Amino acid sequence: MMGYSRRLVAEGANIPLTAEAEAALAARGVLVLPDFIANAGGVICAAVEFRGGTESAALALIDEKIRANTEAVLNELKRTGALPHGPRGYEIVVFTLRGSRSVARPFHDGLLSSSF
Repeated sequence: MMGYSRRLVAEGANIPLTAEAEAALAARGVLVLPDFIANAGGVICAAVEFRGGTESAALALIDEKIRANTEAVLNELKRTGALPHGPRGYEIVVFTLRGSRSVARPFHDGLLSSSF
Protein backbone atom coordinates (compact mmCIF):
# COMPACT_ATOMS: atom_id res chain seq x y z
CA MET A 1 0.00 0.00 0.00
CA MET A 2 2.91 2.34 0.63
CA GLY A 3 4.07 4.30 -2.37
CA TYR A 4 0.72 4.31 -4.14
CA SER A 5 -1.04 7.59 -4.81
CA ARG A 6 -4.62 6.50 -5.38
CA ARG A 7 -7.75 8.47 -4.58
CA LEU A 8 -10.17 5.55 -4.99
CA VAL A 9 -10.03 1.81 -4.44
CA ALA A 10 -12.80 -0.37 -5.88
CA GLU A 11 -13.02 -3.66 -4.01
CA GLY A 12 -13.05 -6.94 -5.91
CA ALA A 13 -16.18 -9.08 -5.90
CA ASN A 14 -16.59 -10.71 -2.48
CA ILE A 15 -13.11 -9.57 -1.49
CA PRO A 16 -13.63 -6.57 0.79
CA LEU A 17 -10.76 -4.86 2.55
CA THR A 18 -10.24 -5.44 6.23
CA ALA A 19 -11.54 -2.73 8.52
CA GLU A 20 -7.95 -1.85 9.36
CA ALA A 21 -6.95 -1.46 5.69
CA GLU A 22 -10.01 0.65 4.97
CA ALA A 23 -9.27 2.90 7.96
CA ALA A 24 -5.63 3.26 6.87
CA LEU A 25 -6.69 4.24 3.36
CA ALA A 26 -9.30 6.68 4.69
CA ALA A 27 -6.62 8.31 6.85
CA ARG A 28 -4.66 8.92 3.63
CA GLY A 29 -7.70 10.38 1.87
CA VAL A 30 -8.40 7.30 -0.25
CA LEU A 31 -12.05 6.43 -0.78
CA VAL A 32 -13.04 2.76 -0.78
CA LEU A 33 -15.92 1.74 -3.04
CA PRO A 34 -17.64 -1.33 -1.52
CA ASP A 35 -17.51 -4.55 -3.54
CA PHE A 36 -21.29 -4.89 -3.70
CA ILE A 37 -21.52 -1.52 -5.44
CA ALA A 38 -18.43 -1.77 -7.65
CA ASN A 39 -19.30 -5.24 -8.93
CA ALA A 40 -23.07 -5.05 -9.34
CA GLY A 41 -22.81 -5.03 -13.14
CA GLY A 42 -22.64 -8.82 -13.40
CA VAL A 43 -25.85 -9.23 -11.43
CA ILE A 44 -27.63 -6.59 -13.49
CA CYS A 45 -26.43 -8.13 -16.75
CA ALA A 46 -27.56 -11.60 -15.69
CA ALA A 47 -31.00 -10.25 -14.75
CA VAL A 48 -31.40 -8.50 -18.10
CA GLU A 49 -30.22 -11.58 -20.02
CA PHE A 50 -32.56 -13.82 -18.02
CA ARG A 51 -35.45 -11.61 -19.09
CA GLY A 52 -34.38 -11.83 -22.74
CA GLY A 53 -32.80 -8.39 -22.90
CA THR A 54 -30.13 -7.28 -25.30
CA GLU A 55 -26.51 -6.46 -24.54
CA SER A 56 -27.17 -2.77 -25.14
CA ALA A 57 -30.14 -2.83 -22.72
CA ALA A 58 -27.95 -4.51 -20.09
CA LEU A 59 -25.14 -1.99 -20.54
CA ALA A 60 -27.54 0.96 -20.38
CA LEU A 61 -29.13 -0.33 -17.17
CA ILE A 62 -25.72 -1.09 -15.66
CA ASP A 63 -24.56 2.45 -16.41
CA GLU A 64 -27.72 3.98 -14.98
CA LYS A 65 -27.95 1.90 -11.80
CA ILE A 66 -24.29 1.72 -10.85
CA ARG A 67 -23.77 5.43 -11.48
CA ALA A 68 -26.83 6.44 -9.41
CA ASN A 69 -26.21 3.98 -6.57
CA THR A 70 -22.49 4.78 -6.37
CA GLU A 71 -23.17 8.50 -6.24
CA ALA A 72 -25.89 8.13 -3.61
CA VAL A 73 -23.81 5.86 -1.36
CA LEU A 74 -20.60 7.88 -1.63
CA ASN A 75 -22.42 11.16 -0.97
CA GLU A 76 -24.06 9.74 2.16
CA LEU A 77 -20.82 8.20 3.43
CA LYS A 78 -19.04 11.50 2.88
CA ARG A 79 -21.81 13.45 4.56
CA THR A 80 -21.71 11.26 7.65
CA GLY A 81 -17.96 10.60 7.67
CA ALA A 82 -18.62 6.87 7.93
CA LEU A 83 -16.51 4.17 6.29
CA PRO A 84 -18.34 1.59 4.15
CA HIS A 85 -17.26 -1.28 6.40
CA GLY A 86 -17.25 0.71 9.62
CA PRO A 87 -19.72 0.39 12.47
CA ARG A 88 -22.36 2.51 10.71
CA GLY A 89 -21.21 1.97 7.15
CA TYR A 90 -23.36 -1.00 6.18
CA GLU A 91 -26.39 0.58 7.82
CA ILE A 92 -25.85 3.78 5.82
CA VAL A 93 -25.27 1.87 2.58
CA VAL A 94 -28.39 -0.27 2.98
CA PHE A 95 -30.53 2.70 4.00
CA THR A 96 -29.25 4.75 1.06
CA LEU A 97 -29.85 1.99 -1.47
CA ARG A 98 -33.32 1.28 -0.14
CA GLY A 99 -34.12 4.95 -0.65
CA SER A 100 -32.96 4.80 -4.24
CA ARG A 101 -34.28 2.58 -6.98
CA SER A 102 -32.34 -0.61 -6.38
CA VAL A 103 -30.90 -2.82 -9.11
CA ALA A 104 -33.78 -5.33 -9.07
CA ARG A 105 -36.54 -2.78 -8.55
CA PRO A 106 -37.35 -2.08 -12.23
CA PHE A 107 -38.15 -5.76 -12.73
CA HIS A 108 -40.45 -5.88 -9.72
CA ASP A 109 -42.17 -2.65 -10.72
CA GLY A 110 -42.81 -3.91 -14.23
CA LEU A 111 -40.74 -1.09 -15.74
CA LEU A 112 -38.71 -3.60 -17.67
CA SER A 113 -40.35 -6.40 -19.55
CA SER A 114 -38.96 -9.32 -21.48
CA SER A 115 -39.19 -7.23 -24.66
CA PHE A 116 -36.27 -4.83 -24.53
